[in-house]
Amino acid sequence: LVGLVASASVLSIATYARFYLMMSTGERVIADLRRALYDHVLTLSPRFFDATRTGEVISRITNDTTQLQMVIGFGFSMFVRNALMMIGAAVLLFITSVKLAALVLVGVPATLIPILLPGRRVRRLSRDNQDPVADVSAHVDESIHEIRTVQAYTHEGRERDLFADRVEAAFRSGVARVHQKAWLIALVMFIAFSAVAVILWIGGHDVAAGAMSVGELSAFVFYAGIVASGAGTVSEVWGEIQRAAGATERLMEILDMRPE
Repeated sequence: LVGLVASASVLSIATYARFYLMMSTGERVIADLRRALYDHVLTLSPRFFDATRTGEVISRITNDTTQLQMVIGFGFSMFVRNALMMIGAAVLLFITSVKLAALVLVGVPATLIPILLPGRRVRRLSRDNQDPVADVSAHVDESIHEIRTVQAYTHEGRERDLFADRVEAAFRSGVARVHQKAWLIALVMFIAFSAVAVILWIGGHDVAAGAMSVGELSAFVFYAGIVASGAGTVSEVWGEIQRAAGATERLMEILDMRPE
């Protein structure tokens, strides 16, 4: 009991440190990135602003950097946490049963395949999703900035329709990205927990044969569950990382532009 309370105390302190340090680092990175983007935009030529909508630039500095903020702070923190828990649980798996742990290692590549392959599609969809979002921001910026002209020509109804079309386009793009991400998470969790079921079946035969005790099998399944749940969380965070990668590409397009 004392050991359990001591472990819980260490866990609480470590959780506070992880959350505070990672989230504050994310805030610092995004603040620096927004300053760098704004400073760079101020150096671009009038030709750039003639060809680019103001709302598009605003969306990249605000919306796209927000995508990165979630990943650098919370997302990366959860990625590291669950990766470490998976490593620790894997060590305990080998201590408990080398044979069953080897079966777990065989199932690990099966969980990585759906993470890596559809992950590229999530990245592309995330980039495509940012374009409609930028259209929404651009429309709001232009219509509100020139509201006197809109009202002078009684163009309110047309502006409502145009704005609704852009919002619906952003919605459809977002749903497509969410669908891909949900499918990725579900597939990884199915593979991971199916592997646990197979291990439980094989371990049950070992218990019946007297090769291992019921307690050892219960402990092994508990550790395997930690590995499986960790794999599910890592796959979810990986989807967010791919989403942030799409936003990063849009930001780099501006930073790579050279002033005339």
